[in-house]
Amino acid sequence: MTGWGRGVLLLVLGWAAGLGLQLQQPVLWPQPAYGGLLAAGAVCWLAAAWLRRRAVLLLALGLGLAAFGSTGLRAAARLAQVLSPALEGVELRVQGRVVGLPQVDASGLRFVLQVSGVQAAGGQPMPLDGFPAQLWLSWPVPGSPDELAGGTAGAPAALRAGEAWRLPVKLRRPHGAMNPGGFDAELWMFEQGLGAVGAVRAPRPGMAQRLEGPRWWQPAEALDTLRQRWRDRILLGSADPAATGLLAALAVGDQSAIDGGYRQSSSTLTLPMKPV
Repeated sequence: MTGWGRGVLLLVLGWAAGLGLQLQQPVLWPQPAYGGLLAAGAVCWLAAAWLRRRAVLLLALGLGLAAFGSTGLRAAARLAQVLSPALEGVELRVQGRVVGLPQVDASGLRFVLQVSGVQAAGGQPMPLDGFPAQLWLSWPVPGSPDELAGGTAGAPAALRAGEAWRLPVKLRRPHGAMNPGGFDAELWMFEQGLGAVGAVRAPRPGMAQRLEGPRWWQPAEALDTLRQRWRDRILLGSADPAATGLLAALAVGDQSAIDGGYRQSSSTLTLPMKPV
């Protein structure tokens, strides 16, 4: 291996070592500590440019420190978006937009809501600071096991991708069963940036309000709207659920329609592998 190749390998190993060490931390440090590591990494880069001796070693050290610090900061920012324990089980009214394709099965709807506002049950506005930016919600059909486990919910509305809604919900912090070899629901929600899970509780008409349709000038919302229309047309166009579910998955990437998909039940919520 040439000297240039050894230098590149050393830089890659420095970055990987920083990432690996941070991911092994059982408890996060205070955010200023990670900021200090980023600053130390910058000092190493400046020293490498100034001294020009052992520059590769200094750059590798700087990359390792930067990787450790930036990963810690991102993890702290993600965990700061997890629902406060004081809000678990509390009736709230959240406002936001449906992200991706709502998923439909025999027990109801499941969808991601990008939060833009939150109110207490009495209508008093609540600060968004520290409130989850995204929620993974279910809207169970009356009489389903999910609905009976969590209280009356009312019939689910016809949610469309990109629509803005105001919904009465009850939330809880993300957690899942810790079965060896099983699906890690809590890790999945952390990766997806879902700070809380919960269910819509709208037993009376008008409690759930559609505020606005998809914004066609937003490319992601326009694309998801077209994907949902195409998926629904596919699912309603054949008498063979298994075949139509596979076709929908291949055509628009909606794996939720495939019969026998890998899912993990958790209280009143069923988690798919990922939102679509």
